[in-house]
Amino acid sequence: MRIEFKYPYFEDYCIPKGFLSRDKMCHALFYYFITAQAAWKEEVDGLEYDDEKYIYRYDLLYRSIAKLYDVDPNLMSNYWPQVKLQIERLGLTDIPEALKFRQIAKISTIKPGKIIKPKGVIV
Repeated sequence: MRIEFKYPYFEDYCIPKGFLSRDKMCHALFYYFITAQAAWKEEVDGLEYDDEKYIYRYDLLYRSIAKLYDVDPNLMSNYWPQVKLQIERLGLTDIPEALKFRQIAKISTIKPGKIIKPKGVIV
């Protein structure tokens, strides 16, 4: 059994109609922008669940979208100039610079069976 994921491809925003290249990394970054912008607007508006403010993990969102498109998240960031031009053309509100990732650190993993003791705690 093979599972195939379909990801958004923004044909109408590709050159010459728009500013996006046909490279799927560019489309992945544009999709990240759209999702991050929606999440950021909710955060700014004070989205709350059970009287607690919801905090988004934009780094994980960025990484997940790169995985969905099967692209390197660090190379995906090279397309910010094209995405920025498309954002301006569409009249969309830009996201803060802090959410525009350039380099993504690797997620550290813990080996099975390894016990990690917090510093300063006597066990």
